[in-house]
Amino acid sequence: MVVAKFWKYFKRAEGKENACDDVLHQLARKRVTGMHYEARIQCVRDWHADRFVHMSKEDARDTLMQPWQYLQNPPQYVGNDDRCFRAMVMWWTCPQYLKKHEEGKVKRAEMRGGSHIQGSIPISLHLQKEEVRTGAKPNVFAVLKKMKQRKTPDPETGSVWLNPQCETQCTSYVSKFKQKYGEEANPEAEDFDPEVAVLAGEGLKHGRLWFGDGCVDPAKVPSLRQIRRGRKSGQPEVEPRPRASDLAVERLREEMAAKEQAAQEQRAHMEQQILEYQQQQIQMMQQMQQQQQMMQAQQAQMSWLMSQTVLSSPPGSIAAPPPYTTPWMPPPPTQTPGTPITVNNLNIIRSMNRGESSYACAQPATCACSICKCSFHQPAYRLYVTRQ
Repeated sequence: MVVAKFWKYFKRAEGKENACDDVLHQLARKRVTGMHYEARIQCVRDWHADRFVHMSKEDARDTLMQPWQYLQNPPQYVGNDDRCFRAMVMWWTCPQYLKKHEEGKVKRAEMRGGSHIQGSIPISLHLQKEEVRTGAKPNVFAVLKKMKQRKTPDPETGSVWLNPQCETQCTSYVSKFKQKYGEEANPEAEDFDPEVAVLAGEGLKHGRLWFGDGCVDPAKVPSLRQIRRGRKSGQPEVEPRPRASDLAVERLREEMAAKEQAAQEQRAHMEQQILEYQQQQIQMMQQMQQQQQMMQAQQAQMSWLMSQTVLSSPPGSIAAPPPYTTPWMPPPPTQTPGTPITVNNLNIIRSMNRGESSYACAQPATCACSICKCSFHQPAYRLYVTRQ
């Protein structure tokens, strides 16, 4: 019925009647599916608006309600056809729809962003507007690449692409384009090649190209059978079309490989630090052993020198050292009962100022100096100095 009314206002091109019917069937199917999708979202928003609760489209997409809630807010295009709206509500609340709804959420999460930024207009209309604005025919690949990039890089990943699939689409097309026309070929300076798009995305699936769908005439898009017929080994091969789940798995593998490499580098760094620490410990032990050997050698030399001094001196010339003192320090002074051992430094200084320098030690037997001013040369002795 819809198709019959459509052809009342439009006319098929001569010789392309079948192609026009196929295009109309695809468009009608997409419009009807989208109409049911938008009707459910609008029902959710209207039901919450009657309760004075604002809900955005993003929140309404993930909100599921009961049948009695949907039935309170039918869409305008349903009118008085209650049976049609009840059938729609039954579909929205059945387990099959819930399963499909969850699968769609998972697929959208795997995409990690939108598929383009061109809005709701088709790419063919966007190319027409671009030609009117610039006055020249735009490059199809350059426009498609621009529609799949961000204006500012992503704050988390730093990528300018909307999602990993957009980057894969553009890079696959560029790779196949260079395989066909040479490494110096630039797809942004050449016309869009439908054959390269078929090779990069495994042909038409569900009547759509993986990259550049809607920007070329479907009649000019070759089929896989036409491309594979008479194909030589040196020519570019048909690549399988990657899905969002495959890209997600590949991304997880890359992340796991990066983490494993980082862990190996950290483990190697720790092992290197442990090895350096062990080497430092060995060096410290060697230095301590060398110091101990040097100290032992010095002690042996000092013992030998002391033994030689004792043997070469006459008996009684070297007093025995007192206990708990080092052998090379002079012995402490002796003290007789009732005789204090002091030094009259003030009298010495006054006598020296008057020119009187003839002084003698009070204990010449124990004094080791050859002059009388022993209080200046031997501070370890506290002598009683008197004027002669």
